[in-house]
Amino acid sequence: MQGSSGVAQPVTMAEDNPRPLKFSSRGVGFGMETGDGEASYARNSATVQGGMLRDTGHHLTQAVHLMSLPFESQPIRIADFGCSVGANTLSWADLTTQSVLESYRTKASLATNSIPEIQYFFCDIPSNDFNTLFRDLDSKGETRPFFSAAVAGSFHDRLFPKGSLHIAISTWSVQWMSKIPEAVRDVSSPAYNKGRVWVDGGSPVVAEAYAQVHRQDLLSFFAHRAYELAPGGLLFVTCPCRAEPGRPEAQTRGEFQKASPFSGMLEDSWAELVAEGVIEPQERDSFNIPLFHTSMEEIEEAVNKTGAYEIKQLEIRRDHRYLAPGSPQEHYFKANPASFGKLVKNMVRAVYNPLVEAHLDPPRALKLWERFEHNNTVYVQQTQNVSLSLPGTNFALVLLTRK
Repeated sequence: MQGSSGVAQPVTMAEDNPRPLKFSSRGVGFGMETGDGEASYARNSATVQGGMLRDTGHHLTQAVHLMSLPFESQPIRIADFGCSVGANTLSWADLTTQSVLESYRTKASLATNSIPEIQYFFCDIPSNDFNTLFRDLDSKGETRPFFSAAVAGSFHDRLFPKGSLHIAISTWSVQWMSKIPEAVRDVSSPAYNKGRVWVDGGSPVVAEAYAQVHRQDLLSFFAHRAYELAPGGLLFVTCPCRAEPGRPEAQTRGEFQKASPFSGMLEDSWAELVAEGVIEPQERDSFNIPLFHTSMEEIEEAVNKTGAYEIKQLEIRRDHRYLAPGSPQEHYFKANPASFGKLVKNMVRAVYNPLVEAHLDPPRALKLWERFEHNNTVYVQQTQNVSLSLPGTNFALVLLTRK
């Protein structure tokens, strides 16, 4: 908010209104594809997140080591907001808790008390596949060094008591919106998203309608986490991030925008089935993906409006690649385009299929994914480009300390 002087004023914090801005998470409340089958998110999360832990995990470890962790009898409480399910979920839990234990062991000689116990909360919407998550948690028969619990709720809401958390993380999640903008679904509105299912490369008016909702989502997210974190607590966030703040329609760029499994290839597959009469035009036009790539400026604005954080790190990593160029994986997929088509079909289906099936029906959703797989296979055959190793997408790295 801007005061009359033009200086940004802190927003009303969650202490004054414990549950403001309540919306359903992920637009219509659907999580990722459940189970552990070939197209499940549990089996595909590593590809979807594209090496986030490898690229950014050490920043979280360093930040934890610099924290002033309490030497008290109370447990250390950590929460993962938008945890989902799969290997990435458990890897982030292991990294965060091990970082805490390492920090205590390093500083143990400075204190007389023993290392506190750790509570780790896996937080996501109620439709998240917590059954698979907790089965995987114990699948190897190993005892992890923390007590675990599920918290079913949207990160757009407050989920914990005031000052009860020491560390909060959210990796590749805050791009999910609380709702689809009303104007985007209104056929009489200039922002009606006719002919498309997402905003990337589309109308600036549609993209701005998305941006307005997502700015409020960001403010809500950071305000709620500020309420839940204890003074000195750490908030670690990674999420997709666009490079051009003034062009919200440019969610990605360059050749990747056309070839992206999450953008151009998906749009083309919908358009082809509409042209063939498998999907009605109004069915396509009324389906909108509740996801938005923010900008660094929008993140900083939301953080500053809360007035609750000290910014430790806020940066954009440009031209992130899901697969490393020249890697053995890239060479394999160039030689085996059908394998790449299958990989990206399972990857994107794991994320979007619950939404697609609810909007269409399972048989036509299957036709969409089959066409999508075919299109990605043909793209590699014709161009010898593997879309996941192309530049054109970015991500934000955010490290904050609660004042």
